[in-house]
Formats: sequence, C-alpha cells, structure tokens
Amino acid sequence: QNFAEQESSAFVNATLQAQARKFSKIVDAREEHGLPLRLLGDFDNSKIASLRRGRQCFTRQMRLTKSLEFQEVKDKGHRFRGSALWMQGYVCDDLSRLKLGIIATKKLGCSVLRNSAKRRLREVFRECQDQVREGSRIVVLPRSQSFKLTHNQLKHHFLMALDKVFCKK
Repeated sequence: QNFAEQESSAFVNATLQAQARKFSKIVDAREEHGLPLRLLGDFDNSKIASLRRGRQCFTRQMRLTKSLEFQEVKDKGHRFRGSALWMQGYVCDDLSRLKLGIIATKKLGCSVLRNSAKRRLREVFRECQDQVREGSRIVVLPRSQSFKLTHNQLKHHFLMALDKVFCKK
C-alpha cells in the first residue's frame, strides 16, 4: 500500500508539473501576441488590468444608450452633413467621459449592412478618440456612401466632420 501511495503521488506531481509548464507556455504565447488572458482561469487580475490599460477600448460607458442622451445632443449640438456621414455633437459642461452614439436606420440597408457600418464607425472613433475633447457627446448617422469608402477615407471623413462640428461657435 505504501508503494501504491508513492506511485500515485509521483504521478500527481508529474501531472501538476506538466500542467504548470503548459500553462506557462500558453501565458507566454498569449502575451507575445497581445491576446486576452481572461480565458486562462485563475490568473493574476492585476496583470490583465495592466494589459487592458495599454489598449484603447470602446467601452460601454463611452456609448450613448438612452434616448434622453440622444435628445440632448439633438437639442444642444451643432450639425454637419457630409457625403459619408451625418454628425451632431456638443461638449458637455461637466466634462465627463467622451460618448458616442451611432444611429443606423433601415434606410441604410439590411441588418448586415447596418451592423457593418456601426462596427466601422466604432473602430474609427476608437482610433480618433484622443483627438476629441473630454465631455464631448457625438451622434453619427452613417450614409450609404460610407460603404464605398476605405477605412482611411472613412477616418478622414470622420475627422473632417468632427472638426466642422466642434469648431462652430
């Protein structure tokens, strides 16, 4: 019985060591490629938080979600209508977080096209958010012309619209 216990403990130790090596390789590979670590289970949360801080994210807190917020932008904001998108915005007095709302109506096309337009605009906003003042509230309506533009062209139109909206007095 003593021999069996020694054999099973040796097997358990070998198994644990193999799992630790495998876990270490996975962590190294995910860090090397910049992939999220939250899928690894019990991992140091401070490490995950430090990795997230390095990226620009488009979080839930950065979205206009309530109809009152959209109405406030409509009432107080300046408008710009371009060929690729329509934008409205203003800077809030309390200088809270920067917020974006995207309205993609059925007039734009089927749900696949509407969702594609929203994804593209969110990505452009994510890349340009450093160039927008804190506390800004922005509502964007993509137009059918935006589907014909490349990412860089859409980004150019977005920045041009931002400039027009926020430079008005």
